[in-house]
Amino acid sequence: MMNHLEIRPPATEQEIRQLWALNHDVFSLELQQHEVHGDGCLVDKFHHKNYYIAAWNGTEAVGMVCAHFQPPFSAVEKFGAAINAAIIPGATAEIRLLAVKPAYRHSLVMPKMGARIFTYLAGHGITQLIISGVAEQKRFYERIGFRAIGEPVRNGGAWFYPMTASLPDVLAWSTNIIARCQK
Repeated sequence: MMNHLEIRPPATEQEIRQLWALNHDVFSLELQQHEVHGDGCLVDKFHHKNYYIAAWNGTEAVGMVCAHFQPPFSAVEKFGAAINAAIIPGATAEIRLLAVKPAYRHSLVMPKMGARIFTYLAGHGITQLIISGVAEQKRFYERIGFRAIGEPVRNGGAWFYPMTASLPDVLAWSTNIIARCQK
């Protein structure tokens, strides 16, 4: 089942709507960061400038992540000076909306999506990443190369750390994990 995953951007409006539903499932229902919407969709406020990568099992979206490198960044709104000091103008991207369906969380979905989006960002001259790291996943983010640069803040029902990483470091992590697992 998981061996046939396709990692790529969404290609149709229907696929975009699947990402909004996955976004809602994780950030509204699971993390309770946002209110629950009757239509089951949560559209990101930066949708117009996000670059999305998703994991597809056939026609079903099972994972997503997005990034953008055009200020303003939501992490700056959330953390202020702590994250603002880490931004390298013209070379920083914000990774957003990492969401993976529970059945796929302990698979290669995240490293494969990461490798794809990190390669895209590197091709655009990005060298620095910022995120709002879910506090419960702090150790995971640290394993892949992020570091907390301030105290966590509450947003809705979840806590988030301001975190930063070198793009070459996290790209190396994702490609190394994929290579080790395919041996």
